[in-house]
Amino acid sequence: MIDLHAHLLPGVDDGPATLDDAVRMAETAAASGTRVVVTTPHMQPGGYPYRPSVEQLTDRLNELRVALDERRIPLQVLLGSEVLFSVDVPERLRRREALPLADGPYVLVELAGDEIPYGFEERLFELQLEGYHPILAHPERHPAFQRNPSLVHPLLDRGVLLQITGGSLLGQFGRASLMTAETFVLRGLAHLMASDGHSPERRPPVMKAARARVVELAGPEAALWMTEEAPARIVAGEPLPTTVPVGPARPRRRGLGRTLRRWGHAVRHRMLW
Repeated sequence: MIDLHAHLLPGVDDGPATLDDAVRMAETAAASGTRVVVTTPHMQPGGYPYRPSVEQLTDRLNELRVALDERRIPLQVLLGSEVLFSVDVPERLRRREALPLADGPYVLVELAGDEIPYGFEERLFELQLEGYHPILAHPERHPAFQRNPSLVHPLLDRGVLLQITGGSLLGQFGRASLMTAETFVLRGLAHLMASDGHSPERRPPVMKAARARVVELAGPEAALWMTEEAPARIVAGEPLPTTVPVGPARPRRRGLGRTLRRWGHAVRHRMLW
């Protein structure tokens, strides 16, 4: 698998504090079936705490790569960033105060707060005009999309890609994130799944169990696309379809009944959407 969103560099954000912790995370990722990780440290605008320089990130990446080689951990680590949205995102990318994924055209963007900020779509369109392809990080964990999942449609219509967190499908971020993530997977709206790993124990960079859940919800083709095929194209800087090229798996009658009983009104909401 290829993990496009994990915080693996030590001492630069809220990820691992030490190189030893980062190595433990990498070892866990490799043991769980991940072969490539794009490490995505937070790169935030002024007024926020995480503003590492490109030089600092490059130094930490090189240190981590040396440590992995010494321990013979079979994991390739590439550099990117998780870009906190601000109205000057295009300028921050030009100034190298934010980085695309794997030095390519794809940019991982996250939203703060409880609402979609004014000018969000317009700034993403501006990124596209400059040759970038925006990926929205973990929308299932954002209150605005939890309240109204259909808010992703204008973004999808503009070619924005959606990346969900594997832990959301396992209930690790609460009921609302779980239901919203399932909605996106069931309807073929989630293009990518990543770990968003932050630590060796509490939030490890693993996707194996969540991938199995995607298989249950939407079939093996969807799981393969979200964790291997689509991420491979992104790492290579290749074009990606804006719609997931697989349909949902036909649920077994017994399993559907359990889902209906478990989620009640949430499932009815999905049917109406």
